[in-house]
Amino acid sequence: MEIKQLVEQLDNNDFQQVNEIVFTLVEMGDAINDCIFESLKDENREFVIRNLIRIIGLQKNSDKKFVELIMEYAKNSESRVVREASFAALEQIGDFAFVSETIKMLHFEEDSSIRESMINLIGELTTKYPVQILIERLVDEDSFVQEAAAEAILNIYQQPIQLLISQLEQTSSSEQKVAIIEVLRMTKSQSAITILQSMINDEDKNISYAAKLALQEINQKI
Repeated sequence: MEIKQLVEQLDNNDFQQVNEIVFTLVEMGDAINDCIFESLKDENREFVIRNLIRIIGLQKNSDKKFVELIMEYAKNSESRVVREASFAALEQIGDFAFVSETIKMLHFEEDSSIRESMINLIGELTTKYPVQILIERLVDEDSFVQEAAAEAILNIYQQPIQLLISQLEQTSSSEQKVAIIEVLRMTKSQSAITILQSMINDEDKNISYAAKLALQEINQKI
């Protein structure tokens, strides 16, 4: 079956059949690129667009023309499913450059499901690329570069914990305090013990309970 015929079948309510077509097209590799790009530019049906973007993401196709087109859909499409697919594809492609652009967009995004997609991308890519580069420098020919790379990786790990603790000290919002404590609980970081201990007798029962629970889990790790 020709590529264009397969693309036409992407506008289908049969989820299993559509998935089979998507993966068939993905397996064709670079041979489908021109057809997919032209189809994506001219297509108006949102589920076809969504599935074409899925194909690009699954291929991890970082070709500039595809990336620019997907970014355009991510920013300006009126379709929620198209925008969600766009951010998912950008996450799969994995270019660190997407992070700063997505952070800018997140501040103004009104749709909560799109905010979730943006946050997933930010969470996946923010440290992945920089840390990969730094890991390579751990075996640099210069020992000072090796040491700098090791310290940079440690800082990337520790900095978010310190920012959370600092925000926990500064915020007056009970809701935000509980949310931050929950994240600290998940990190099981011993750096948070002192501030959590100061909150176990807080007048707000939710804060007190969250702090006790977090300390319990952190102490289990020690």
